[in-house]
Amino acid sequence: MDGVPHTAEISFVFDTLAADGGTQPATHDSAVARITNTYWATFARTGNPNGRTVSQWPRQVVGRDSITGFGPGGTITAGPDPRRERLDVSGAAGGLLRPR
Repeated sequence: MDGVPHTAEISFVFDTLAADGGTQPATHDSAVARITNTYWATFARTGNPNGRTVSQWPRQVVGRDSITGFGPGGTITAGPDPRRERLDVSGAAGGLLRPR
């Protein structure tokens, strides 16, 4: 399976990777968890994820096909969704399965 499973971000959002059991998280995973926690906490407090200690979170534009990700050193990347065509097909198929 490629990609990240649903809810995998929760340990990053709450910066609880070390508490999840198993092995000690990699240094880069811990760094991403701290950054993710900062964005979410700032957003919860202010309604805007951007703060003084993190890169600027790109504004989402309605109708623009864009996904956001973390790059090296805490940079933020935004660009086209490489799986968009697959998602469009599954979305269309889902419409066929709706109850009447």
